[in-house]
Amino acid sequence: MLAVNRRINRLSEISISCDGRDSVTDFREKVATGENGGAAANWIANHLFQRDPITLAAMSLTQTKRMRVTLMAISPLTVHPVQAAMAAATLDEFFPGRVALCLGIGAPADLKSIGIGGDKSIRIMREALYRPD
Repeated sequence: MLAVNRRINRLSEISISCDGRDSVTDFREKVATGENGGAAANWIANHLFQRDPITLAAMSLTQTKRMRVTLMAISPLTVHPVQAAMAAATLDEFFPGRVALCLGIGAPADLKSIGIGGDKSIRIMREALYRPD
């Protein structure tokens, strides 16, 4: 029963999100409000042409004592999966257990604006996640 209760609690967590458009002051205020209000995590999006999500994650983690961050959705078309994993692992060394990494293709319009097509998204994700033995 304890495992079920933990799962239910986990599904009912409240989190905040950031898409990289907030000013520095607004970002800090949002993170502080989330921390003080009991938010479990800050989901930080990777939108092209906005603020860097890894830097924002570091700022969020530094400003909080317990809130987690999720880097989402880091695209293997713009950031090599190894580099994304290295960034998340480094943050996790400084803030153990408070960092998660989410991979995703990215917004088609943003990708197109930089000359990248995401028309083979399943293949691209498979290649990004494949680990040869």
